[in-house]
Amino acid sequence: MKKVIIIIITVAVSIALIVGGIFIYRTHKRNSNPAKVYSVSNFLDFFGYSSESMDGSVTYEDEQTVIVGAGQTIEEVYVKKGQKVKTGDPILKYDMTLYQLKINTVRANISLNNARLEAANRKLTKLKNTTPVEKNDEPDNPDETDTGEPTTEPETEHKPVKPDATPGDPEYGVIGIFNKDGTPYKEPGQDDENADNGEGENGDAGDGNTGDGENGDGNFEQSYTKEELATAIRETQDTIRDLKLNNQRNQLQIKKYQNTIENGTVIAKMDGVIEELDVSEEQIGKGEPVVRLKGEGQSIVSVNVSEWMIDKVHVGDELSVLCYDNGESYAGKITEISLTPLAEEGMSYGSSTASQYPVTITITDENEMDQYSWVQVNLEDKGDSDEPEMVISLPLFMLKDENGNYYVMKEVDGELKKQYVKTGKIYWGQYMSIKEGLTEEDWIAFPYSKDANEGRTTVHSENLEELER
Repeated sequence: MKKVIIIIITVAVSIALIVGGIFIYRTHKRNSNPAKVYSVSNFLDFFGYSSESMDGSVTYEDEQTVIVGAGQTIEEVYVKKGQKVKTGDPILKYDMTLYQLKINTVRANISLNNARLEAANRKLTKLKNTTPVEKNDEPDNPDETDTGEPTTEPETEHKPVKPDATPGDPEYGVIGIFNKDGTPYKEPGQDDENADNGEGENGDAGDGNTGDGENGDGNFEQSYTKEELATAIRETQDTIRDLKLNNQRNQLQIKKYQNTIENGTVIAKMDGVIEELDVSEEQIGKGEPVVRLKGEGQSIVSVNVSEWMIDKVHVGDELSVLCYDNGESYAGKITEISLTPLAEEGMSYGSSTASQYPVTITITDENEMDQYSWVQVNLEDKGDSDEPEMVISLPLFMLKDENGNYYVMKEVDGELKKQYVKTGKIYWGQYMSIKEGLTEEDWIAFPYSKDANEGRTTVHSENLEELER
């Protein structure tokens, strides 16, 4: 007996030493390789407005032609043959009814998605409050053997409602599906009140979504095992994420359609005379120019604007153009915005990629720029205020997206914790403004590092160059 007690004590001490050793090892490993965190004060900047610089080249043009594309309809013509025009004067206007209908369709899709989002969020809340059941692999009646026949429905046959009815009785020969005891067969869960008329609570025909589905709030409670519940939660979260992304794409599409409507008027790119004007169906059908403007010669700049800024520019906007060759700045006016993005892959902005739209700018100042001179054009988005303000603007690579919600890895009491933040505008396609969840006194880690895990000890670093590698 004494020997047994010694063995038990020895085993207990060994287990304690092993568990303690593992805990000490993990603690030592965690503390010996702390995660580097960086002060949020490094990411403060004046971002009351955002700007985008684009390089382009100068061409010298003395003619402008207008060709009506497939699907386009001219609504109004503002010039006559032989008329003199100035840069920026309207030439003709396209019918934009089709694009307004497209906007209405996309807005309807957004409303439908919002309804689906509301249902999916309700379902997710319900799933998260659901207690999983134990998995049961045993059959309900272990003494019965499986014959290969369906056992979920009772045996049925055509019989009178009353088993003892005789010919002539009102109940005799009623056509339907009945149990062998003569009672009408009902689907599982079908209540007596609505069993025969198929009507819902308010007397309306049911839509089949009264159970525990995404669109229903019925009383039937579906049970889940732990694994099934985890799968259902993950699938619902994926649905919510996809619906939010779809709405973001729809909002961007609306902006593009609105931009198309705003730019539905063709304006003169240069001073000159309307030499040819023929808007007949025959001319349009041949794909020939309907308008030919002979100019006095004008410097034209072509640049590409990212989709992040395309809704901020409009035909007729005035801006400044810097010529690299002579260091001089000249006044310019946007005279055309392409409605179609470039076919090649968009430009990268940090972890994001944006499509590019060709924009034409006519130099309105007297200038001596050579053909193919290299220039820079600056576009500014002043947002809601003319005065810039100091805001926290994190590089996109310092944030992680979880089902449409952004979070950072923030230092709390010397350890990393996941901190969700409320985000605002994206500046230059590279920085996300932070409205709530962080202050300039906080410290955050690069969230994609292998060491950026909750509970990891932290060490302060002032070397921001580490983030650029």
